Amino acid sequence: MKNKKMIVKGAEISIFSINKEDYISLTDIARHKESVNTDDVIKNWLRNRNTIELLGFWEQMYNPDFKPVEFDGFKKLAGLNSFTMTPKKWIESTNIIGIIETLEGLIVTDAETGEGKKIYISDSAFDLLIYA
Repeated sequence: MKNKKMIVKGAEISIFSINKEDYISLTDIARHKESVNTDDVIKNWLRNRNTIELLGFWEQMYNPDFKPVEFDGFKKLAGLNSFTMTPKKWIESTNIIGIIETLEGLIVTDAETGEGKKIYISDSAFDLLIYA
């Protein structure tokens, strides 16, 4: 795992590579928006219907182990006031590879475990969200 950093609008964003795939820190991006509650920023972003649909589309293209049935259940609920999503729930339920959690830095606290984690998104999945 190779760590890099970039500066975007004055904010330092961590990047690291695994198997030639770059992952961009969602935690660092969220911290730029809201310095205290980065976990809430990420959870709110993940519960958005457009986010779920685009991430699911990316996973279907690049991840042969993606669980589409579980994804369809989330897609139906996304955007509703009662719908909640955490990175852990998204990762474990659908077997995604485009978003990962690391213990690198105590930035985002997982509400279920209390463990500090940093959330990263694949560079190619991030591009899809930005340019869609």
